[in-house]
Amino acid sequence: MPLISDRIYSRAFWVEIEQNARAYLRVLFDFSFTEYLTIQLLPIFYGIIILGCLGLVFYQVLMAFISSMWLGLLVLMAAPFAFLVLLSVMRALFEFYIVIFRIAEDVDELVQLRDSVERLSGLGEIASRIPFWKLITSRPRMNPQDSATRKDENK
Repeated sequence: MPLISDRIYSRAFWVEIEQNARAYLRVLFDFSFTEYLTIQLLPIFYGIIILGCLGLVFYQVLMAFISSMWLGLLVLMAAPFAFLVLLSVMRALFEFYIVIFRIAEDVDELVQLRDSVERLSGLGEIASRIPFWKLITSRPRMNPQDSATRKDENK
């Protein structure tokens, strides 16, 4: 297993960093808003939220100890649970955002598909001008005997 320092000093690592930076800047200055930057930034935001939750819980424990030793011990025991609840709520919110953005991407794909179908629907007019096209697409006619047999079957 390669060490982290080996990865940092490899050329491929820096090429990947450069490509990601270029892609980020391209999306950041895309005034047509065809790509979503928020999805790419959510992991960074999630890391900041984790650090913020840790800081908030640590601050609450510190303030409780300053107020009273017993209150500090009580808050210290409740702090891990509070941290997990707070982080779980934030995680659920971020997952909700991701789902919304993925739905938006799927809707964009459906719109593109609809546009393609509308362009291809014009081919029906062209195909109807082909002399043998009506023979291929028309339903075979039933004999009068077949229709009488079907009426008898339905009775």
